[in-house]
Amino acid sequence: MNESRNTETQANGELAHALRQRNPDWNARTVRAEPTQAIQLATSGTRTGASTRPDILIDPPHRQPVIVETEFAPARNVEKDAAGRLGTVFKSGGTGIEGVLSVILPERLR
Repeated sequence: MNESRNTETQANGELAHALRQRNPDWNARTVRAEPTQAIQLATSGTRTGASTRPDILIDPPHRQPVIVETEFAPARNVEKDAAGRLGTVFKSGGTGIEGVLSVILPERLR
């Protein structure tokens, strides 16, 4: 029997949807899963590619944007990925990213 498994991208989409339900000011424009080219690298950064696409971006009006990095357990890289987001700049507003959360998704959600 071939069992279906969720990808991290699918889990991020579901988590972003759940977050939107928690605040009346949040919607599909302010809480986005896997937004492409939403941030730019810090001038001292050396990462490329996926580093311009956070797992979840929370960007409500008149507030500091927050990035949520997720990974399925045992999540060996989620803390490093989250720390790597600090010092990046949000492209549309030029705001520096100062808030990053790392979330370990339980393996049972996969």
